[in-house]
Amino acid sequence: MKSSFGSISIKATLLCAVFLVTSCASVGNESADINECRKIAYGNQNDSLSNDADAIFSQCQAKKDALRADANKKETTFIWVEFLLDLFVPSN
Repeated sequence: MKSSFGSISIKATLLCAVFLVTSCASVGNESADINECRKIAYGNQNDSLSNDADAIFSQCQAKKDALRADANKKETTFIWVEFLLDLFVPSN
């Protein structure tokens, strides 16, 4: 029984480490998305199109945010399912 508790403790610690790493990684892509949306919206536009460019930029950011949120949700779901399977279904 004692070894089982130790195994659960180690798995919980590893899970926390994975969440920490993935949270840092997901924040890192945000600046690249902003730069890409700026290029799309403001690339070769003049001042008379600045309102349209702002709308394009906002739409681009919304799409990027939705894609990132979907990817994070899928990754988190996969991690939880894998963790629970490892926890309740022994691999021996």
